[in-house]
Amino acid sequence: MTIAPVAVVGGGLAGITAALALAEAGCPVTLYEARPRLGGATYSFRRGGLTVDNGQHVFLRCCTAYLGLLERLGGSALIDLQRRFDVRVLGAAGRSGRLRRAALPGPLHFVPALARYRLLGPGDRLQALRGSLALSRLDPADPALDTVTFGSWLAAHGQRDPVRQALWDLLAVAALNTGVEEAALGPAVKVFKTALLGRPDAADLGIPLVPLGELHDSAARAAIARRGGAVRLSAKVTAIEPGPAVVVDGVRVRASAVVVATRHEQAAKLVPAEAAPGRDGWSKLDASPIINVHAVYDRPVMRAPFVAVTGSPVQW
Repeated sequence: MTIAPVAVVGGGLAGITAALALAEAGCPVTLYEARPRLGGATYSFRRGGLTVDNGQHVFLRCCTAYLGLLERLGGSALIDLQRRFDVRVLGAAGRSGRLRRAALPGPLHFVPALARYRLLGPGDRLQALRGSLALSRLDPADPALDTVTFGSWLAAHGQRDPVRQALWDLLAVAALNTGVEEAALGPAVKVFKTALLGRPDAADLGIPLVPLGELHDSAARAAIARRGGAVRLSAKVTAIEPGPAVVVDGVRVRASAVVVATRHEQAAKLVPAEAAPGRDGWSKLDASPIINVHAVYDRPVMRAPFVAVTGSPVQW
């Protein structure tokens, strides 16, 4: 008896990872993606002779699952990962500061950087250090933290507006995709403890050296195929039925199991109600899209490889 493949619905990073893991385990698997490419929100397209990227462009060394995926896709040599977190921060009126981790164990590795951070006065630097220590004592798994905003917690711990703008908001928007006033304390604690207050090298920045389509799409298709899996592009799954089976472009295809790796509102339409009784609530979940705008110049325009900016709608 032929075993039906596992059907993975959605070819973003989650779907790629699921299909690759199943293929590596020796399971027959077919990955279905409605678009003509893999990568989900991290992809490339051609326009006017240029390759344009959309999606995730910066990652941290603490993103171990993503780095592990790149290694399995053969993309480890196609990224640039800082040897030590080091970012120039530009402020108003030509002022600038620098955040560079020291060769110290966590969470002490950022203490020298905060102590010398020129965008803050001496008093605010001390408050920033105190806030960091208080944050390190919180447990991100505590459900009570989800009822408090990060901004209100910062205010209660003496973090004045200059500290929020030049430090906390700068990092929170980049990591949480929202400002401190909207971010829940729980996710903020998780991000800051993992990236800045944990292992010393966790916040080191990584940047792809090739278009995201090369890093994710073509590499993923090749890696899944090498392991015996199949990828079907421009194949839209419109329903998941008991059996199980998936309906692909109007055709019912038997599957031994189904992995749904789509956005939550799409999953709510696909997953049978008997498999997930609470699915109707998924579409009510909010989303906060990240907007990236990248300009490619025909000559060098600055010396620093990477800068952050305060007091501006453009942050990094």
